[in-house]
Amino acid sequence: NVPTASGTYNYTLTVNIPGKPACTITKPVTLANVGVPNFNIADTTVCAEEPISVTIVNYNPLYTYRWIFFQTSFIASSATTLLNINPPTSGQYGIALEVTTPQGCIFVSPEQQVFVNKASFSGSLAVTPATSVCEGTPQTITFTPTFNTPAPTSIIWMKGNQQVGTGTSYVPTSSGSYWVKLVNAAGCQFTGIGNVNIIIRQRPYAAIVGSSSVCAGTQGTIQGVVTNPALQRRWLLNGSPMVAPYGTWATNTPLTINVPTASGTYNYTFEVRPATDTGCGSTASISVTVYPAVTPPVLNYNIVTCEPYVVQVTASGPSSGTYNWSTGAVGQTINVGYGGAVGVTYTAPSGCTASSDIMIPQPLERSLWIFPEGCYDVCYNTIPAPYILGPLGVFDLYKWIRNGTTVLTGTNSVIPQLAITQGGAYQLTIQNEGCNLESGIMTLVPNSEECEIYACSFKSDVKEETGYNGSVYLLNGYIQNTTASPITVTVTSFNNYGTYTPGAITVAPYSTYTFAPLQFTPNASFNGGNDIIVLQMPGCMTAYPVNFMETGQGISARLAVLSVVPNPAEESTLVSYDLGDTYKQAESLTVYNLLGSPVFTTKLDKPVGEINLSTLALPSGSYVVSIQADGVRAIQKILVKK
Repeated sequence: NVPTASGTYNYTLTVNIPGKPACTITKPVTLANVGVPNFNIADTTVCAEEPISVTIVNYNPLYTYRWIFFQTSFIASSATTLLNINPPTSGQYGIALEVTTPQGCIFVSPEQQVFVNKASFSGSLAVTPATSVCEGTPQTITFTPTFNTPAPTSIIWMKGNQQVGTGTSYVPTSSGSYWVKLVNAAGCQFTGIGNVNIIIRQRPYAAIVGSSSVCAGTQGTIQGVVTNPALQRRWLLNGSPMVAPYGTWATNTPLTINVPTASGTYNYTFEVRPATDTGCGSTASISVTVYPAVTPPVLNYNIVTCEPYVVQVTASGPSSGTYNWSTGAVGQTINVGYGGAVGVTYTAPSGCTASSDIMIPQPLERSLWIFPEGCYDVCYNTIPAPYILGPLGVFDLYKWIRNGTTVLTGTNSVIPQLAITQGGAYQLTIQNEGCNLESGIMTLVPNSEECEIYACSFKSDVKEETGYNGSVYLLNGYIQNTTASPITVTVTSFNNYGTYTPGAITVAPYSTYTFAPLQFTPNASFNGGNDIIVLQMPGCMTAYPVNFMETGQGISARLAVLSVVPNPAEESTLVSYDLGDTYKQAESLTVYNLLGSPVFTTKLDKPVGEINLSTLALPSGSYVVSIQADGVRAIQKILVKK
């Protein structure tokens, strides 16, 4: 027998076997003082559908706890347990706690009372117009209490385990099983009404793709879209079925519609339906506006400035809408800095477009790039004859200029090539759209190595200087034309000491031009001395020595002299020179052909001297013998080789 009082008790077991010593074992047993089990209830008034939270006081995990309630029991796994008491009616219900120690001792607590509120209602769910409807059709579920029974204070609508609404009725939005929680005045719920199965038949997909804006004259199209080819379909125009086959219900009704090209508004409707559920179809609509055609803008340009080149281009048309230019600019008026094609696209408020373009003249610099500048040597008597190529295009005015004189001009035409018949300074002037541009200078001289030089056939003579008026020298002489055609003779300085006026002289057939007089304007660095005057025509040259009065010398100064004897010469000639008081240091003697190219040079170191010059190697013709002194061509003579 085990004692019932708490405490520790020692139990001893002794075993005796004959002939053997006795064996003894002692085991202590401790009986805990559990006392009366105690527990707490979180809420003594609950709804039947709510769990009851109970908590064991001084919970010992070595003990076994059993909750006893409503004719059943439940073994606790922790200090706190949730109990469910769902009686058939509301009332007080007891809960007790049984504790079992590891030694098998059992202790039971007194019952504690809990009031369980049981909600109870009677009624039914009704669906209008039907439990199965087409998508978009209004559908309502309503709870109606049984006659002469209490009505719930509130209703919670459920779909599956999700709350979807409250109130006496509910409009479902999707198919599924719907039921209600009926709430009484205490907030307790009743769920025994049952459920209704709602079916919402989905309408088929229908759409229209295509532009709602079309420009007159452009073929616009729209297309119906369906996802199930087994569906029936048809088209309506402005509310009425279109002519067959477009307005006929069929699975093969055309999906594509060509919109009329005449301006106006066209309202299209695309209808789709299942053949077995014709009342559950879909529609798609589109309003297509065909706008009147847009008039292309009229383009004009105006050159604002020539340098820098700025051209204003204007598009004439409506102020509303957008003008987009090929340059990237936007607006009715733009400025461009170059020539060529310029286009604009006008977009009307309707979205319709029209385009125009215009050709802007190129800046004149783009045309004159072809004109060569600098010095060039040519042969005038080659076949074909040399010429200068003009730029492409038509110009308002052009002028070919040689030595400051216009030799060829024209208006509103292409520029012809200019034949080169003689040397000189060439330029080209062009004018277009109010802009003028003059090319650089191209200087042409005969090629001294490849061109054969002839003396000119005209008769001429140039006298020594006849006067100096402080700025120009005056010379007398004449040119006689013995041919039946007019000739033009250019007059230049062999040493480029200055310019002659006139620089080009035209002599009529069988006529004589007498200088009146010929004027020589020296360069700023020329103070007088010897020079060679060159009379030139295509393929020939004639030269005359001339001695200009030295403007910086006194009257008593001894002038530099040069003699060439014999002259003309066949095999050799004696060149004698004296620098006089004009120059100090002789540097060299050079023989030039009439093209200005040196053919012989020897050094000099005396202010006075003689040189025996061999002429055997020189071709027949005229040459210039020049003495270089003090860094300049001091004195010169014409040498004729037989």
